[in-house]
Amino acid sequence: RGKGRLFLDTANTDEWQELLPTGIFHGVTTNPILLERAGQPCTIENLHIMAQKALGMVDEFMCQAWGSTAQEMVDCGMQLSEPARDRIVIKVPVTMEGVKAASLLIQAG
Repeated sequence: RGKGRLFLDTANTDEWQELLPTGIFHGVTTNPILLERAGQPCTIENLHIMAQKALGMVDEFMCQAWGSTAQEMVDCGMQLSEPARDRIVIKVPVTMEGVKAASLLIQAG
Protein backbone atom coordinates (compact mmCIF):
# COMPACT_ATOMS: atom_id res chain seq x y z
CA ARG A 1 0.00 0.00 0.00
CA GLY A 2 1.02 3.58 -0.60
CA LYS A 3 2.43 5.81 2.05
CA GLY A 4 -0.29 7.93 3.68
CA ARG A 5 0.16 11.68 3.81
CA LEU A 6 -1.69 13.92 6.23
CA PHE A 7 -2.24 17.62 5.59
CA LEU A 8 -3.11 20.20 8.22
CA ASP A 9 -6.21 21.95 6.83
CA THR A 10 -6.06 25.49 8.21
CA ALA A 11 -4.84 29.01 7.45
CA ASN A 12 -4.36 29.74 11.14
CA THR A 13 -0.59 30.00 11.52
CA ASP A 14 -0.86 29.72 15.32
CA GLU A 15 -2.26 26.23 14.74
CA TRP A 16 0.69 25.51 12.43
CA GLN A 17 3.11 26.44 15.23
CA GLU A 18 1.28 24.16 17.64
CA LEU A 19 0.57 21.14 15.43
CA LEU A 20 3.30 20.91 12.77
CA PRO A 21 6.09 20.12 15.25
CA THR A 22 4.28 16.83 16.01
CA GLY A 23 5.83 15.59 12.76
CA ILE A 24 2.74 13.75 11.55
CA PHE A 25 1.81 16.22 8.78
CA HIS A 26 3.28 16.08 5.27
CA GLY A 27 1.94 19.52 4.47
CA VAL A 28 -0.51 22.34 4.98
CA THR A 29 -3.61 22.93 2.88
CA THR A 30 -5.90 25.92 2.78
CA ASN A 31 -8.53 27.66 0.69
CA PRO A 32 -10.22 31.08 0.46
CA ILE A 33 -12.84 30.25 3.12
CA LEU A 34 -10.18 29.10 5.61
CA LEU A 35 -8.12 32.21 4.85
CA GLU A 36 -11.15 34.40 5.63
CA ARG A 37 -11.86 32.54 8.89
CA ALA A 38 -8.25 33.01 9.97
CA GLY A 39 -8.26 36.71 9.10
CA GLN A 40 -5.67 36.14 6.36
CA PRO A 41 -5.87 38.13 3.09
CA CYS A 42 -6.69 35.95 0.09
CA THR A 43 -3.98 37.43 -2.12
CA ILE A 44 -1.13 36.01 -4.17
CA GLU A 45 1.36 37.97 -2.06
CA ASN A 46 0.02 36.71 1.26
CA LEU A 47 -0.13 33.12 0.06
CA HIS A 48 3.52 33.38 -1.03
CA ILE A 49 4.40 34.49 2.51
CA MET A 50 2.33 31.67 3.99
CA ALA A 51 3.87 29.13 1.62
CA GLN A 52 7.37 30.20 2.59
CA LYS A 53 6.51 29.84 6.28
CA ALA A 54 4.82 26.46 5.82
CA LEU A 55 7.58 25.08 3.60
CA GLY A 56 10.05 25.83 6.37
CA MET A 57 8.18 23.26 8.46
CA VAL A 58 6.66 20.72 6.01
CA ASP A 59 7.19 19.28 2.53
CA GLU A 60 4.16 20.69 0.68
CA PHE A 61 1.84 23.68 0.75
CA MET A 62 -1.53 23.32 -0.95
CA CYS A 63 -3.69 26.32 -1.81
CA GLN A 64 -6.75 26.95 -3.97
CA ALA A 65 -6.74 29.08 -7.09
CA TRP A 66 -9.65 31.43 -7.64
CA GLY A 67 -11.35 33.06 -10.59
CA SER A 68 -14.60 32.93 -12.51
CA THR A 69 -13.14 31.36 -15.66
CA ALA A 70 -10.75 28.48 -16.26
CA GLN A 71 -8.12 30.89 -17.60
CA GLU A 72 -8.38 33.13 -14.52
CA MET A 73 -7.86 30.07 -12.29
CA VAL A 74 -4.91 28.91 -14.40
CA ASP A 75 -3.29 32.34 -14.21
CA CYS A 76 -3.90 32.48 -10.46
CA GLY A 77 -2.59 28.94 -9.96
CA MET A 78 0.57 29.62 -11.94
CA GLN A 79 1.23 32.76 -9.91
CA LEU A 80 0.53 30.97 -6.61
CA SER A 81 2.91 28.11 -7.43
CA GLU A 82 5.69 30.26 -8.89
CA PRO A 83 7.97 30.34 -5.81
CA ALA A 84 8.23 26.53 -5.55
CA ARG A 85 6.37 24.59 -8.25
CA ASP A 86 7.72 21.30 -6.94
CA ARG A 87 6.35 21.96 -3.42
CA ILE A 88 3.29 24.21 -3.89
CA VAL A 89 0.24 22.23 -4.99
CA ILE A 90 -2.68 24.06 -6.58
CA LYS A 91 -6.27 23.07 -5.88
CA VAL A 92 -9.26 24.17 -7.94
CA PRO A 93 -12.97 24.11 -7.12
CA VAL A 94 -14.92 21.18 -8.55
CA THR A 95 -16.91 23.14 -11.11
CA MET A 96 -16.82 22.87 -14.90
CA GLU A 97 -14.44 25.87 -15.07
CA GLY A 98 -12.34 24.38 -12.25
CA VAL A 99 -12.04 21.06 -14.08
CA LYS A 100 -10.98 22.87 -17.26
CA ALA A 101 -8.42 24.84 -15.21
CA ALA A 102 -7.12 21.63 -13.63
CA SER A 103 -6.54 20.10 -17.05
CA LEU A 104 -4.66 23.19 -18.21
CA LEU A 105 -2.59 23.34 -15.01
CA ILE A 106 -1.66 19.65 -15.39
CA GLN A 107 -0.59 20.30 -19.00
CA ALA A 108 1.53 23.24 -17.78
CA GLY A 109 3.26 20.96 -15.28
